[in-house]
Amino acid sequence: MHIHLDPVGGIAGDMFAAGILDIWPEMENDLKNNLKKFKLIEDVEVNSYCYNDSILTGTRFDVIKNGNSINQSHKHHHVSFSDIKWHLEHSLLTKPVIQRAIDIFHILAKVEAKVHDKTVESVTFHEVGAWDSIADIISAAFLIEQANVSQWSISSIPIGSGRISSAHGLLPVPAPAVSLLLDGFKLFDDGVSGERVTPTGAAILRHLEPLNAINLPTFNIISTGYGFGTKKFKEFSNVLRLLVIDTPSQTSSILYDSDQIAVIEFEVDDQTSESLSIGLDKIRSHSDVLDVTQSVVYGKKNRISMNIQILAKPNALQTIIQLSFMETTTIGLRYHLTDRVVLKRSLYNVQHSKASMTVKVVKRSCNNITAKTDIDEVANIDSHEVRENLRNNAVKSFFKGENNYGQ
Repeated sequence: MHIHLDPVGGIAGDMFAAGILDIWPEMENDLKNNLKKFKLIEDVEVNSYCYNDSILTGTRFDVIKNGNSINQSHKHHHVSFSDIKWHLEHSLLTKPVIQRAIDIFHILAKVEAKVHDKTVESVTFHEVGAWDSIADIISAAFLIEQANVSQWSISSIPIGSGRISSAHGLLPVPAPAVSLLLDGFKLFDDGVSGERVTPTGAAILRHLEPLNAINLPTFNIISTGYGFGTKKFKEFSNVLRLLVIDTPSQTSSILYDSDQIAVIEFEVDDQTSESLSIGLDKIRSHSDVLDVTQSVVYGKKNRISMNIQILAKPNALQTIIQLSFMETTTIGLRYHLTDRVVLKRSLYNVQHSKASMTVKVVKRSCNNITAKTDIDEVANIDSHEVRENLRNNAVKSFFKGENNYGQ
């Protein structure tokens, strides 16, 4: 199952919980019972209810203390990351929920430490230390675990504008911590001011690490949830929409993975082949570069040029761009993110001829398995015939001895 997040109004912890409960309202009773297992907020209750803003109908998620809603409270409670972590580790919540909740709080603590030049252990939460934010995060951790989603994705996120009040005074929107957490996500400005992404909402996103697109060739939407926030906008509903998508069959998902990569392209016509070769080797050796290819093209004034294409991990895009400018003579390049599908592969060590070789095995379909060895393992052998015989024998040894592949 795949869930796509569409932050129409933005994203906050209560909006995320409301959206999940709008899809699976039956989770609410278990959620309430589990929150009682966390003593730091044992006097806090949560409640979800149907909400209509005259445009859409969905669910609101409310945190209640002493009979009063505290989702809109502006009081700044002070709770340290260390205290929250200790209480989580000693709570009666299940281990997966504890681990998710600690990870979300740790994500927040790391960016707060960076913003305020502190250590993670010394970070004290203010707005996030409020009881509603603590309840939102633990609720999100529980609901994520219960939903058992195989993959998440998200649309472009509205950035917002203006200033918000905080324990540190007025802060620009998005807040400094939120800006750090949203690094790598696609953002846009829809012209509507206000805080659109809260620190809690951003930390949940960073925990989920969703793709920037649905990234499925075809799909069916089997359910939709609307999680309302507390603010109201004149232009549109303040909702986080969740689309539940039926993922490909189990057989297909076993065969391949899907993700995103960065593609960088440029042409070079004024660098010697020796110098370019050295530069491309240095780019190729970077741990976040997946592949580097080059091809001959005719450029301006009919000059013969080299077209360079680099495939890299998206989080290293700026690093690889800088490396391209350093190692080649290009003064301009193009880049974009694109989706890809890759067959899953497994590596096996095979003993044959008193030696050990690695065999890469790929399952192309239920009845089609291919295997090969890396040429680097026999590159020091002078004879082409001997090299190929060794590689072929290693593959034959694998198929002869491996009977449980794919089970």
